[in-house]
Amino acid sequence: MELKKEFKKVEVKKGQMYKFCTCGKSMTIPFCDESHEKINKETGSNFKSLRVIPEENVILNVTSKNWVDDNSLI
Repeated sequence: MELKKEFKKVEVKKGQMYKFCTCGKSMTIPFCDESHEKINKETGSNFKSLRVIPEENVILNVTSKNWVDDNSLI
């Protein structure tokens, strides 16, 4: 597997909360599906989602070195 290098465009709406994945194991990349909870219990790590509440409608370009480049995440 190769690390994901390109950005994902994500449209976010004013006042709505979004949770972004930081562990890289979410099946809904770039969004968090709480997969980090299992990983934290198994490995003792302390991953948490990144929570964002935009003040206006905007398109974000997001990426993370933890997101793996395989077909299930594209």
